[in-house]
Amino acid sequence: MKITGYINLYRSGWFHREGKPGAFDLHAGDVYPTLESAQREIEPRTHYLATGPVCWPSHQAVAPNPT
Repeated sequence: MKITGYINLYRSGWFHREGKPGAFDLHAGDVYPTLESAQREIEPRTHYLATGPVCWPSHQAVAPNPT
């Protein structure tokens, strides 16, 4: 079984450098348990590109941090 989380993608230049050879000028933000929670936390909106799912095996015990 797999666990699915959602990750926001951003243009480089805010927290990560642009122009790294062989890489896209984008970087990932934090992983959230739901699409809705990921979209609520988009920051900065000026660098936001997309939100997408990421999956990992359920035997790798990873849970959301306490609020």
